[in-house]
Amino acid sequence: MTKLLHRGIATRRGVMASHLEKTYTSRYGRVSLPVTEEATHATMLIPLYAAMTDEEQTYVIDALREELGPR
Repeated sequence: MTKLLHRGIATRRGVMASHLEKTYTSRYGRVSLPVTEEATHATMLIPLYAAMTDEEQTYVIDALREELGPR
């Protein structure tokens, strides 16, 4: 995500594991939700909006391919 930010592409984690946030754990204790926890580490939100041009989409796609490599 840092490498994409250096390219001018803002991202953030795709799934928020709210059960791990301090507000939740301080009230309810630690709960294990392994699928949610894996999704937190394996997903991210990328730019996507109605006014996004084809060129901007291509820039994001190309940057993802270069930074993430083949999957």
